[in-house]
Amino acid sequence: MFRCASHPDPCRTSVMLHPRAKLGDAPAQGSSPLLPPPHGARLRVQDQPPAPCRTPQSAEPQRWGPGQDQTPRLPSRPRHALFPFLRGAVRLAMQRTALLLVPFLFLSRAQGCEDRAVPAGGELRLLPKEPPPAWAVFEWRAVLDSGTRLVIMRATKNEVRYFKGPFSGRATFLPATLSLSISPVTQADSGKYSADFESLSGSNISQCFRVSVWEPVVQPHLQVRILQQEQGWCNISLLCSVPGAANVSYSWSHNGAPLGHGNVLPVHGDSEPRTYVCNVSNPASWSTASIDTATVCLPPPAVAGTSWPYCRTKGVLSLLVLGSLVAAVVITHVLTRQQDASQAVASPSQSTGPPGKGLTSSPTPVSC
Repeated sequence: MFRCASHPDPCRTSVMLHPRAKLGDAPAQGSSPLLPPPHGARLRVQDQPPAPCRTPQSAEPQRWGPGQDQTPRLPSRPRHALFPFLRGAVRLAMQRTALLLVPFLFLSRAQGCEDRAVPAGGELRLLPKEPPPAWAVFEWRAVLDSGTRLVIMRATKNEVRYFKGPFSGRATFLPATLSLSISPVTQADSGKYSADFESLSGSNISQCFRVSVWEPVVQPHLQVRILQQEQGWCNISLLCSVPGAANVSYSWSHNGAPLGHGNVLPVHGDSEPRTYVCNVSNPASWSTASIDTATVCLPPPAVAGTSWPYCRTKGVLSLLVLGSLVAAVVITHVLTRQQDASQAVASPSQSTGPPGKGLTSSPTPVSC
């Protein structure tokens, strides 16, 4: 017979057997046949105390839908018992992963070089970002565009050493910031510079800079081309240029408002007179020049219909008349002076004369 010790649930039913009975034996007189116990039931022998049925306090009766397996499952190990072990293992794995990723972060940063543009004759300053706290050897290196590879300087905790080369006398190292200063720079200094750190464990960390040296932009030259001119207005074209400049950009503006790009700016006749500014720049420097269009399209002459040949003929005749007058005055003055000189020479000869002729005696009257 089947009897539950403390719970009516058939899944928790205990089966009571005779001590010498076996499954499949013929039942005794007045007793029920022995049947196999249901799956999961506990067996106990007759005359032994039944084991209590243990049911979780928070467990609810399970409900099965049609076609689902109704086989009861033994309770699994509580999940909270594994939490301390898993938490410690995850924390340890994260710490080790972080330590392994630090060098790779610096290496990935070194793969992309930071661009620096500086004008020729200026000063180049390179400053490494977020240097590692512990390093044994620090070096500034350069790979110039000409293919030259060199070490500019090397620093340890107690010593700074400069190497002979094209940067001798121009390179300065600041230990406080680990920065490098080169002054003055030339176009031959263009290339790839790197700040290399060697840690105490022997691993290397590098930061890269791509340096380009440009010639300074001089003041641009503005030219005006008159395309069409009528009374009171004209169509012009402004041309901006920098002699000898290469790889420069042009832009136009008026009162800070951009007008376009390119070295040529067309200005229509219906535009009001204004000041236009041309800006010429390269990655390292820039320069500007301006022009006022009010002085370009001047109004027509006051006398209408006067042609240039007429004005030229009138001017030539005026010059001829003026020249004739000046010549006449000069000739008259010269002739007058010559005549005065001749009269001055003739006057002394008339007053002197021959002896005896110049003296006359008047007769003396005689009285009787």
